[in-house]
Amino acid sequence: MTVTGAVLVVDPLAHKILWREYDLRGCLVRWSPDGDHLAVRHVSQRPAAARLELWRVPSDQALYRGGVPAPASVIDLGVDHNPSDSLAWHPDGTVIAATSKVKALKLWQPGTDDVAPHEQPVKGLSRVIWSPDGITLAVGTDDDQWFSLDPLRPAASTRACLPQLGGRRDFAQRPQWPEEAGALRRRGSGPPALAEFASHAQTHLLGRSFAPLLVTDANRHRSIVLESDRDQQWYDAAFTPAGDKVVAASADRGYTRTTLTLWPLTGAKRESPLAQWLVRRTAKPYIYHVWRVAVSDTHVALVANNTLVGLFALPDLRPVCWLTTNGTVKDAAFDPSGHRLAVVGDAGLYLFAVHGSQSSGEAT
Repeated sequence: MTVTGAVLVVDPLAHKILWREYDLRGCLVRWSPDGDHLAVRHVSQRPAAARLELWRVPSDQALYRGGVPAPASVIDLGVDHNPSDSLAWHPDGTVIAATSKVKALKLWQPGTDDVAPHEQPVKGLSRVIWSPDGITLAVGTDDDQWFSLDPLRPAASTRACLPQLGGRRDFAQRPQWPEEAGALRRRGSGPPALAEFASHAQTHLLGRSFAPLLVTDANRHRSIVLESDRDQQWYDAAFTPAGDKVVAASADRGYTRTTLTLWPLTGAKRESPLAQWLVRRTAKPYIYHVWRVAVSDTHVALVANNTLVGLFALPDLRPVCWLTTNGTVKDAAFDPSGHRLAVVGDAGLYLFAVHGSQSSGEAT
């Protein structure tokens, strides 16, 4: 049974408390079908996330002799849980179902081995980067922790790792960036600045709202102007893997429309848009903010609002589909093949398969 902030194991016939555990906020307890384990869901204060702890409970005789339940494993449920959620065991004891405040039902397979809590993310995810071979992912949390994992078996493969930067440079190291990029990011006043790097890091894109984007080639020591409307406020931009195109998301000065634009990089001093997609605030999907633009050789992914992911086909920026997630999403990345899209946010990691090609014009 539970009381405020505590879990109790009691003998109702003898009116005796056999074991108690204190300091558990938002606590919910469920016995396993065989009576050998307790599933205890509670909400930690720092960080503010829910955890599901499995306790191995000794027999009644052992409890009377002073034995106590021992932790068997820990599952970090994430941030989308509150005290009104429910837990339920599968009748065979192999799966635990947990509801969440975002109206999603999650299924967990409890292990019997100890799980080190510090080796699992305990806060929302805000960054995702694929390894060059496309086998593993690196994910970054809101509190600047980084973990590597195999996306096909994340529970068994997640390990703490060093910070991963990819094409998005570490802001703390901005003096080491190319001079003009570092100067742009150091400015403290005016509209937000945009500075992105191609995968080979020899070309970078600079932008400030209400001005055209500027692409600088470090090898050739020259800049290319990407032509656009003067009233654009830039959300995000990205290079294609080959570095021969740029895609950027923007809003007009009054935030009445959102535009996705594709430019080729042909070597000319000024580049005109190759394709555009535009949606007004009065139309669907309603977009009021773009978190991230991710680009593969054949598709563009748009992470927008809190829970919206859009997929577009290249080279015409044809909308393919829109997905709504069960938690806030903040970052996305295609694997090197472009066939898988990883999206991360407060509810964890989402992995989508992307099918189709430029030649067929189809994708799912």
